[in-house]
Amino acid sequence: MRTPARNHSLVAQQTNQRIDNASCDDLRDIRAAYEHARAMQRDAGSSIWPEFSDAAILDEIRTGRLYRVLMNDSIVGVFSLAHEDPAIWGAMDTWAANTALIDFYMRRGFHLVEERRLGADSRLPPHYHHNSFALLERSCGGLQLTDELRR
Repeated sequence: MRTPARNHSLVAQQTNQRIDNASCDDLRDIRAAYEHARAMQRDAGSSIWPEFSDAAILDEIRTGRLYRVLMNDSIVGVFSLAHEDPAIWGAMDTWAANTALIDFYMRRGFHLVEERRLGADSRLPPHYHHNSFALLERSCGGLQLTDELRR
């Protein structure tokens, strides 16, 4: 089930890659992507994401916050987008202990704005509670966005 008002798409012109809204039909592939990410986190010795319930994933999909990254029409990644996130940041965040990922983002033009430790906050899922986050941002100049994403 796709949310018609939020049918966003970003196409990378140089590759056969695109980003668009995830659908409920993608649940199996989304779960596989999360499990692959958790395996990479375990291998790297970093903080590991919790197992997200189907209900939580489907809620992200139904509200238009979960996106899929496709290459040659296969899902190669997923991410959530919060249009407003006053509890944490509103740009991009990752666990502060995940120095490898922070370094990866910084090599791609992001800069570290600050680290922030959170307490329990009812606006956030429990896996955010009592964790420290690195807050990063980068200029988005040069991206070609569809009209839907510009709004």
